[in-house]
Amino acid sequence: DRTVTRLPKAKEPDWEVDAPWRVSENWWKADSGAASLDDAAAGPRDTSPQFLKDTLDDNTLDEDLDGRPDFPNIPPGNIQSTFAAGDFADPREARTPDPGAYDRAYASVPRKVSLGATIVFNDARDGHYTNNMFIRGYNPQTGIIEVQDAYNVEGFDKMGYLTKFYVEGTPKAMDCPGEWVHHDGRLFILTGTGCGRTVTQADLQSLEIGQRFEILNVQSISHLVIQDLTFAFGTTLRSGIPLYQEAWDGGPPLHIAQPPMFLSLTASPAVNSGALQEVLLDGVAVEHAITGISISGAPAAPVASSLTIQNGRFEHIDDRALRFNDGVFEPFAVENNVFRDVGFHPVSEDGDGLFVSKVSNFIFRGNLVQNIGHNGLQVLQTPNDPNYVSTDILIEGNTFDGACQMATDCGGLKFHGFGNPFGYLMSVSETQRLNRVLVVNNVAKNNLGWTYARWRRDLAQSHPQVGEGTSLRVTLLGLMANGFYLDFASGVTFAGNTLLNNGRAAIFMNTIYRDGEIHIFDNVIHNALVGVYFFPGEQLAQTPNAELHSLEHTDTQIIGNVFSKIETAAIYLSCSAGDELDANGRLAVNNVTIDANVYDRYLTNPRPNPYWWFEPSDYAPVNLHYDGCGGQAADYADVAAIQAATPWEAAGVEWDNSTPLYANPDGANAADFALADAGLAAR
Repeated sequence: DRTVTRLPKAKEPDWEVDAPWRVSENWWKADSGAASLDDAAAGPRDTSPQFLKDTLDDNTLDEDLDGRPDFPNIPPGNIQSTFAAGDFADPREARTPDPGAYDRAYASVPRKVSLGATIVFNDARDGHYTNNMFIRGYNPQTGIIEVQDAYNVEGFDKMGYLTKFYVEGTPKAMDCPGEWVHHDGRLFILTGTGCGRTVTQADLQSLEIGQRFEILNVQSISHLVIQDLTFAFGTTLRSGIPLYQEAWDGGPPLHIAQPPMFLSLTASPAVNSGALQEVLLDGVAVEHAITGISISGAPAAPVASSLTIQNGRFEHIDDRALRFNDGVFEPFAVENNVFRDVGFHPVSEDGDGLFVSKVSNFIFRGNLVQNIGHNGLQVLQTPNDPNYVSTDILIEGNTFDGACQMATDCGGLKFHGFGNPFGYLMSVSETQRLNRVLVVNNVAKNNLGWTYARWRRDLAQSHPQVGEGTSLRVTLLGLMANGFYLDFASGVTFAGNTLLNNGRAAIFMNTIYRDGEIHIFDNVIHNALVGVYFFPGEQLAQTPNAELHSLEHTDTQIIGNVFSKIETAAIYLSCSAGDELDANGRLAVNNVTIDANVYDRYLTNPRPNPYWWFEPSDYAPVNLHYDGCGGQAADYADVAAIQAATPWEAAGVEWDNSTPLYANPDGANAADFALADAGLAAR
């Protein structure tokens, strides 16, 4: 008897789009932020990123960069220019609700729409982490924002002049009537007419908001089938916190909080001997939730059997669409699903699309993973069982498109071992984390990295290193996402994949540990800064346990790949302990085979190259770059140079042609094959 209208939640992707999916059009960078919010007499401001804790300066110089050939189309603006004075003062708050360590009255600070909103930002150190914080104070005269807590990860204060951020939680920043956002006990709904919709105050008087916690919580069950079920716009009431609806002229209080997870599966030894057996999710659709499916087991729970998630659709998920912790199911299959628009409001710091920890007998096949805040799919070793080796993993026939939109050091697909190069490293005996892993016939494309900084990848800073008397150069580069990312691990074969338009490397190996095979066979690699990248070599030589950084290769093979339109090096090879490089550039590396690759000579870069081993005037990319452990380096420009100075590429081919191998002359396939050096190809 009644009409139900679904109001769209305002969200923020990492590219410019039409109105229905954004809170604010611009991402901004912060110039600095060491001075306190209202201390104008503090003297010169320390702009070193490691100093900054709880403030940001939003007064950017974007307008000075717009129009330069190396920084095109950067929109000018900051928070102050976005909101007119007095747009949304909140008279109920004379002080911030939780002053904490920064107990300070803000009566003299002009009340701006940004107070009480959320600032969503990346860290300043390497663009790796994403965080959402409540804005405690904002001074429009100085442009300084103060957030609720000091933001510190791994010993580094993360807010600084390369922090990327936007502000949400305010009606002025929404575009279409009916769009809503919520944060810290308030619901904001935009009224008015536009976008084909009219929402009035009267409409909001009868607004009904459901209350749910976990929609399904399943513990220790056998033979569970959930089929053709759609879950959307679920909500849960936060106990004890009043929540308010606000429009342009205020409104009555409502009660709402965040959408919950759709399904929680838990193996518990206290229930039915902990058994979770034969669970099938077929045709399940989940929209607008914090987490799609969470699967975990108690420490003493037995390994369960047979979980399959197939033919599903998971869209507009704040945190992770799938969270699988610590080996509850073997086998575990995820097949023919769509995971789209995930991780833009992460509860965790990363916003991965899918997170799988301590898994074996895992099949991930035929899925579309698209528009993700951080890693598309991350397979992670658990710290709870450091001796566990993930075994028998198949990643086949998937598309990883547009991951890493809120981060930079990540990938469409990432395997992560257990180790931290910035504080400690594992012993040699603890390095092997993957065994019999095959990544075959996938597409990884348009995994670029966060928007603003991708135009600024020529900037670098040196930072203090954790530890006494050591230092580490950390290069702050944009456009730093990867197609595939192998991090502190080995034991993987990449075969027959197509990797297009990835920001840093098509295949990136953070290969401190090389105690298993790394096979790269028959892949097509088009348009990346580096094609196949073995990192770090010398860059981490001064960190603790430096001797572990140069483990020799066990079985590294790069055979039969096609490289086209690579900006720097088709293959970047970092050093290992037994390498030999003489003064004439003759190179020998144990247990490495490079052969039968095709190198397309359509390799152009109209800008001075941003990477550190090139002089500013040297634009020319090379087929192979070697970075030695002792500071030596060598470039091999073509197949002939590789054949003359290394044991490799006896069957290598130089495709010396003025046209791309794959792009159509009419540009019809530009979105996949012709990412312009100056900007994104048309989507």
